[in-house]
Amino acid sequence: MNTTVYFDGYCSESLLKGKQVEMKLNEDDFWESLETRLQITVFPPYAAILRWRGKGKFKASSDVASNLFTGLVLTEACREEGKEIFPDEDAVIEDKFDLEQYLNSIHKNMESFLKSKFNPKDPEFEKQLFLLEGKSKKDFDDLFSFLKRIEKKSGDKGRPRRKFFISLSRSGI
Repeated sequence: MNTTVYFDGYCSESLLKGKQVEMKLNEDDFWESLETRLQITVFPPYAAILRWRGKGKFKASSDVASNLFTGLVLTEACREEGKEIFPDEDAVIEDKFDLEQYLNSIHKNMESFLKSKFNPKDPEFEKQLFLLEGKSKKDFDDLFSFLKRIEKKSGDKGRPRRKFFISLSRSGI
């Protein structure tokens, strides 16, 4: 049974460990845990856990989040470029297992997060472009025909797409 996890102003990561740790507003205007550096943004009725940890530099006049918030639906942060601080309403954290899994994906800092993001100038893409340019229209038609056949056969788009990408990989792309 899923029960949505709520943000009441305390560090969600610390609560998993049985501790009630306050969060304060940091220099970047995110709510940050005094202990774990976990960062949360608030856009009622949602609160989003950011994908990178803070620096521990807090605003001097900051109140604690537990005095201000209660019952906000906890979500993952959006993955879309330029929207990384906003809640992903389709990625609500349903239980402690969702929370633990998401926490394991949080980067230690902003620099690490930025390095992990998609880079279209990566040399690997130049190699792929070279391989793609060597394929004929017929090659692509055959590949997409294959995808349509396996989607129709299975009635499921997840597994067929996996098979499709394996097929692409085997063809050298």
